[in-house]
Amino acid sequence: MKARVSLYVRALLLLLALGVAVGCSKAPNDAQLASDIQTRLSADSGLQGKQLSVQSANGTVTLSGTVDNENQRQAAARYAASAEGVKQVVNNLQVAPPVASIEPAPVEEKPRAAYVAPAAKPRVRRRVLPSDTSSSASTYTAPSGPN
Repeated sequence: MKARVSLYVRALLLLLALGVAVGCSKAPNDAQLASDIQTRLSADSGLQGKQLSVQSANGTVTLSGTVDNENQRQAAARYAASAEGVKQVVNNLQVAPPVASIEPAPVEEKPRAAYVAPAAKPRVRRRVLPSDTSSSASTYTAPSGPN
């Protein structure tokens, strides 16, 4: 019986020690929490170089700034929510409108109509009639100018 009571006392003391250790563990302060989240955001290649602001107050983290797309916005919120000591995340990140590309839009080529050759006209053959001259070659004489 004494062994049983001793076992219960030991278990109770162990639970008390664990309770004190857990209860005394200090949550990170707001400045440290904001700094940790900012470091995580800067380490992400998609969020690197973005002007993101992280503020923390009593475990509530507020994100603000501009990102390129909705995926980056959600990733930043996940990073903030996964940090130790965060109770709530207020995601005020804005998605920037797409920037017009510098390259001109490609010009659509209109399909060209197939080239259709005009219908050939039938050639009319003229018959050469025999003339009084013995030569069939015709001769042209240029008019002479004023002398």
